[in-house]
Amino acid sequence: MRAYWVTGAVCTAVAARLPGSVPNEAATRAVSGGLFRVRHPAGALDVEADVDGTTPKVRRAAQPQTARRLMDGVVRLPAG
Repeated sequence: MRAYWVTGAVCTAVAARLPGSVPNEAATRAVSGGLFRVRHPAGALDVEADVDGTTPKVRRAAQPQTARRLMDGVVRLPAG
């Protein structure tokens, strides 16, 4: 598998915020605040994760990048 699914990246970032979890022990640092960079064979995904570790409760988990443009076109409609 060359790609890493967004759902998996978000779950990995949330787990990296939970003290004592394997991803937490493997994570060297957050890129910026709650932003993590999850690397995979085809590149990397930046993912936000904000977790209250005492409960634990996920406050926010998101992949902030927009999708790449798949198509660009023009639609012509008849006048009238």
